Amino acid sequence: MDADGRVGSDTQTAYVLALHMNLLPSDVRARAATHLVEAIRLRQGESHLVGEYAFPTPIEDVL
Repeated sequence: MDADGRVGSDTQTAYVLALHMNLLPSDVRARAATHLVEAIRLRQGESHLVGEYAFPTPIEDVL
């Protein structure tokens, strides 16, 4: 994770799991959530989730 809240490979999966598992310090959680929303919006120019995540429950909890 960098100082701006970007996680690992900057994928939806990385953000969802990091947020769901409380792996991020509280001071960067909001920025990481913003990056997750950006990743969803920017994917192929459409607002949708990518099927790259392995666990549907965490993404439902985070969103």
